[in-house]
Amino acid sequence: MRNFFVAFSIVNILVMASARAEVGNVSDTPFPPLAAHYTEILKSKNNPSVSSDWYLVRRPGQVETSRDHYSEVWQRDTRGELTLTRVFHQDRKLIHYTAGELRTQHREKDWDALNGVVAKMELNKLKRIADTVYQGRPATRYAGHFGDEKIDVLWLNKESLAAKYVHTYNDRRVTLELKDLQAHPIAAWPQANPKKIEPYDYIDGADLGDMEYDPFVRRVLASDGH
Repeated sequence: MRNFFVAFSIVNILVMASARAEVGNVSDTPFPPLAAHYTEILKSKNNPSVSSDWYLVRRPGQVETSRDHYSEVWQRDTRGELTLTRVFHQDRKLIHYTAGELRTQHREKDWDALNGVVAKMELNKLKRIADTVYQGRPATRYAGHFGDEKIDVLWLNKESLAAKYVHTYNDRRVTLELKDLQAHPIAAWPQANPKKIEPYDYIDGADLGDMEYDPFVRRVLASDGH
C-alpha cells in the first residue's frame, strides 16, 4: 500500500498538470536528453511523512519514469501521437497502450509535462517570483494557485526541467525535489532496460477488460480505480 500511495501521488500530479495544459499538445520545445533522480515527500494531516525515490530519463521522442519495481515508457511519433508501455518488473509483465487506447481510457498526458514534470504552459499561468541558481544551474522560481491548489516550482531554464515542485491541496502536500542530474542514467537506477524486459509477458491495453480472470490484471485494474 505504501508504494502504491507514493506512486499514485506523482502520477496524480502529472495528470493534473496535463489537464491544466493542452493534452496532446505537439510541442516544438527542444528537450535535451538527461537523467534525473528525485526525492518525493508526501505529508498529510493524519498520516506520517512518506518519502521515496523517483527517476526520469529523457531521450529523443521518449520519456521514461521509474520507481522501485515499476516503470512507464512514453513515446511520441512524428505526428505527435503518444504510446505508453507500463512495466511491472516483479511480475515480469508489460502493458502497452496505443494512442487510440490512451484516448479511450483517458490516459493521455501533455508531452511538455512528461518531459519537464511541469508543462511550460502551466508555468506561464504562475507568477514569476525570482531568478536564482540551483545546483550551479540558472533557475527561476514560479508560484501561484489553481483554484484550491497551491503550486511552487523551481525551474531549470537550460534543461527545461522542474528542479523542485511543491503541490499543496487541502491538508496534503507533495514535494518533488531533484537529488541528482546526469547526462545518462546510472546503471543502479531502476530502468526499463530493453534487454531486461524483452522476455516479459506482453499484454495489449485494449485486452485488460477481457482478462479479469487473471490475478495480475485484477490487481492492476483495482489500483487504476476500476
